Amino acid sequence: MVDALLQFLTDSNSAGRYNAVVALRPALTSPQFSDSARVVDALLPFLRDSDRSVRFGIVDVLTESYGIHSDLFPLDQLITELTNSESRDASAILKRPIMARALFVRALRDPDQVTLIRQTLDSERYTRSQQPMVRLWSNQVLVILDLADLVHDQSQTREQRAQLRQSLQNYRSSQFFGPNYQWAIQRANTWIDRQYPEDQTGGR
Repeated sequence: MVDALLQFLTDSNSAGRYNAVVALRPALTSPQFSDSARVVDALLPFLRDSDRSVRFGIVDVLTESYGIHSDLFPLDQLITELTNSESRDASAILKRPIMARALFVRALRDPDQVTLIRQTLDSERYTRSQQPMVRLWSNQVLVILDLADLVHDQSQTREQRAQLRQSLQNYRSSQFFGPNYQWAIQRANTWIDRQYPEDQTGGR
Protein backbone atom coordinates (compact mmCIF):
# COMPACT_ATOMS: atom_id res chain seq x y z
CA MET A 1 0.00 0.00 0.00
CA VAL A 2 2.74 2.48 0.98
CA ASP A 3 4.82 1.69 -2.10
CA ALA A 4 1.77 2.16 -4.31
CA LEU A 5 1.18 5.60 -2.77
CA LEU A 6 4.82 6.55 -3.29
CA GLN A 7 4.39 5.89 -7.00
CA PHE A 8 1.61 8.47 -7.10
CA LEU A 9 4.12 11.14 -6.05
CA THR A 10 5.37 11.14 -9.65
CA ASP A 11 1.88 11.81 -10.98
CA SER A 12 1.77 14.75 -13.37
CA ASN A 13 -1.40 15.92 -11.62
CA SER A 14 -0.53 17.90 -8.48
CA ALA A 15 -3.86 16.92 -6.87
CA GLY A 16 -2.87 13.26 -7.22
CA ARG A 17 0.50 13.93 -5.62
CA TYR A 18 -1.09 15.84 -2.75
CA ASN A 19 -3.65 13.09 -2.13
CA ALA A 20 -0.82 10.55 -2.00
CA VAL A 21 0.96 12.59 0.68
CA VAL A 22 -2.24 12.87 2.72
CA ALA A 23 -2.81 9.12 2.42
CA LEU A 24 0.75 8.37 3.56
CA ARG A 25 0.40 10.45 6.73
CA PRO A 26 -1.40 7.87 8.94
CA ALA A 27 1.29 5.25 8.33
CA LEU A 28 4.25 7.58 8.77
CA THR A 29 2.86 9.11 11.96
CA SER A 30 2.07 5.79 13.58
CA PRO A 31 4.63 4.75 16.23
CA GLN A 32 4.10 1.15 15.11
CA PHE A 33 5.16 1.79 11.49
CA SER A 34 8.67 0.32 11.17
CA ASP A 35 9.50 1.36 7.60
CA SER A 36 9.52 5.11 8.19
CA ALA A 37 13.21 5.60 7.45
CA ARG A 38 12.91 4.22 3.92
CA VAL A 39 9.72 6.12 3.17
CA VAL A 40 11.13 9.36 4.58
CA ASP A 41 14.14 9.02 2.27
CA ALA A 42 11.74 8.53 -0.64
CA LEU A 43 9.80 11.69 0.29
CA LEU A 44 12.75 14.06 0.70
CA PRO A 45 13.21 14.86 -3.02
CA PHE A 46 9.61 16.08 -3.14
CA LEU A 47 10.42 18.96 -0.80
CA ARG A 48 11.17 20.73 -4.11
CA ASP A 49 7.87 19.78 -5.73
CA SER A 50 6.48 22.45 -8.05
CA ASP A 51 3.17 22.56 -6.16
CA ARG A 52 3.01 24.51 -2.88
CA SER A 53 0.34 22.25 -1.34
CA VAL A 54 2.43 19.16 -2.03
CA ARG A 55 5.51 20.76 -0.49
CA PHE A 56 3.58 21.80 2.63
CA GLY A 57 2.09 18.31 2.91
CA ILE A 58 5.55 16.74 2.68
CA VAL A 59 6.89 19.08 5.37
CA ASP A 60 3.98 18.15 7.66
CA VAL A 61 4.42 14.40 7.19
CA LEU A 62 8.21 14.53 7.60
CA THR A 63 7.95 16.72 10.70
CA GLU A 64 5.65 14.28 12.45
CA SER A 65 7.61 11.21 11.34
CA TYR A 66 10.96 12.60 12.52
CA GLY A 67 9.33 13.74 15.74
CA ILE A 68 7.54 10.51 16.56
CA HIS A 69 10.07 7.86 15.53
CA SER A 70 12.85 8.52 18.02
CA ASP A 71 14.06 4.94 17.60
CA LEU A 72 14.73 5.49 13.89
CA PHE A 73 15.81 9.13 14.06
CA PRO A 74 17.93 9.72 17.19
CA LEU A 75 18.05 13.13 18.80
CA ASP A 76 21.67 13.61 17.74
CA GLN A 77 20.66 13.12 14.11
CA LEU A 78 17.94 15.76 14.29
CA ILE A 79 20.29 18.29 15.90
CA THR A 80 23.07 17.53 13.43
CA GLU A 81 20.77 18.08 10.46
CA LEU A 82 19.30 21.20 12.07
CA THR A 83 22.72 22.79 12.43
CA ASN A 84 24.53 21.38 9.38
CA SER A 85 26.56 24.37 8.22
CA GLU A 86 28.76 22.45 5.80
CA SER A 87 26.29 21.25 3.21
CA ARG A 88 24.98 23.65 0.57
CA ASP A 89 22.68 20.98 -0.82
CA ALA A 90 19.12 22.26 -1.28
CA SER A 91 17.64 19.29 0.59
CA ALA A 92 19.84 19.97 3.62
CA ILE A 93 18.68 23.58 3.69
CA LEU A 94 15.02 22.61 3.31
CA LYS A 95 15.31 20.07 6.14
CA ARG A 96 16.37 22.58 8.80
CA PRO A 97 12.87 23.89 9.62
CA ILE A 98 11.60 20.28 9.58
CA MET A 99 14.21 19.31 12.16
CA ALA A 100 13.30 22.32 14.32
CA ARG A 101 9.63 21.35 14.24
CA ALA A 102 10.39 17.67 14.81
CA LEU A 103 12.32 18.58 17.95
CA PHE A 104 9.25 20.47 19.16
CA VAL A 105 7.02 17.45 18.45
CA ARG A 106 9.41 15.31 20.45
CA ALA A 107 9.39 17.83 23.31
CA LEU A 108 5.58 17.85 23.38
CA ARG A 109 5.43 14.07 23.49
CA ASP A 110 8.00 13.72 26.29
CA PRO A 111 8.74 16.46 28.84
CA ASP A 112 12.12 14.87 29.58
CA GLN A 113 13.14 15.60 26.00
CA VAL A 114 12.71 19.33 26.63
CA THR A 115 15.51 19.27 29.18
CA LEU A 116 17.74 17.07 27.06
CA ILE A 117 17.32 19.17 23.91
CA ARG A 118 17.83 22.41 25.81
CA GLN A 119 20.97 21.13 27.56
CA THR A 120 22.40 20.02 24.22
CA LEU A 121 21.67 23.21 22.31
CA ASP A 122 22.41 25.76 25.04
CA SER A 123 26.14 25.32 24.66
CA GLU A 124 29.28 26.73 23.07
CA ARG A 125 28.85 24.31 20.19
CA TYR A 126 25.38 25.46 19.23
CA THR A 127 23.77 28.65 20.61
CA ARG A 128 27.17 30.27 21.09
CA SER A 129 28.75 28.85 17.95
CA GLN A 130 30.96 30.97 15.72
CA GLN A 131 28.70 29.94 12.81
CA PRO A 132 25.73 32.35 12.47
CA MET A 133 23.48 29.71 10.92
CA VAL A 134 24.15 27.28 13.77
CA ARG A 135 23.36 29.98 16.34
CA LEU A 136 20.20 31.02 14.49
CA TRP A 137 18.60 27.59 14.31
CA SER A 138 19.72 26.51 17.78
CA ASN A 139 18.23 29.61 19.38
CA GLN A 140 15.06 29.29 17.33
CA VAL A 141 14.51 25.81 18.76
CA LEU A 142 15.14 27.05 22.30
CA VAL A 143 12.43 29.68 21.79
CA ILE A 144 9.80 27.14 20.72
CA LEU A 145 10.89 24.79 23.53
CA ASP A 146 9.60 27.44 25.93
CA LEU A 147 6.13 26.77 24.48
CA ALA A 148 6.51 23.05 25.18
CA ASP A 149 7.49 23.86 28.77
CA LEU A 150 4.44 26.09 29.07
CA VAL A 151 2.15 23.34 27.79
CA HIS A 152 3.51 20.75 30.20
CA ASP A 153 3.51 23.08 33.19
CA GLN A 154 0.03 24.54 32.72
CA SER A 155 -2.12 21.63 31.59
CA GLN A 156 -3.00 20.10 34.96
CA THR A 157 -6.52 21.46 35.31
CA ARG A 158 -9.25 22.66 32.97
CA GLU A 159 -8.86 26.19 34.30
CA GLN A 160 -5.12 26.14 33.58
CA ARG A 161 -5.71 24.82 30.09
CA ALA A 162 -8.26 27.54 29.37
CA GLN A 163 -5.74 30.16 30.43
CA LEU A 164 -3.04 28.40 28.43
CA ARG A 165 -5.15 28.43 25.28
CA GLN A 166 -5.74 32.15 25.75
CA SER A 167 -2.03 32.76 26.23
CA LEU A 168 -1.21 30.82 23.07
CA GLN A 169 -3.83 32.80 21.18
CA ASN A 170 -2.22 36.03 22.37
CA TYR A 171 1.20 34.82 21.26
CA ARG A 172 -0.14 34.25 17.75
CA SER A 173 -0.38 38.00 17.25
CA SER A 174 3.40 38.27 17.43
CA GLN A 175 5.18 37.74 14.11
CA PHE A 176 8.61 38.48 15.54
CA PHE A 177 9.76 34.88 15.93
CA GLY A 178 8.68 33.81 12.46
CA PRO A 179 6.70 30.94 10.90
CA ASN A 180 8.16 28.12 12.99
CA TYR A 181 6.98 29.85 16.17
CA GLN A 182 3.52 30.33 14.69
CA TRP A 183 3.47 26.67 13.67
CA ALA A 184 4.54 25.61 17.18
CA ILE A 185 1.66 27.57 18.72
CA GLN A 186 -0.81 25.81 16.45
CA ARG A 187 0.79 22.42 17.14
CA ALA A 188 0.64 23.06 20.89
CA ASN A 189 -3.07 23.82 20.66
CA THR A 190 -3.63 20.62 18.69
CA TRP A 191 -1.71 18.62 21.30
CA ILE A 192 -3.81 20.04 24.16
CA ASP A 193 -7.05 19.27 22.32
CA ARG A 194 -5.98 15.68 21.66
CA GLN A 195 -4.76 15.09 25.20
CA TYR A 196 -7.83 16.60 26.84
CA PRO A 197 -10.87 15.99 24.60
CA GLU A 198 -13.10 16.32 27.65
CA ASP A 199 -12.47 20.08 27.54
CA GLN A 200 -14.48 20.17 24.32
CA THR A 201 -17.31 17.92 25.51
CA GLY A 202 -17.97 19.27 28.98
CA GLY A 203 -16.42 16.35 30.86
CA ARG A 204 -14.17 16.75 33.84
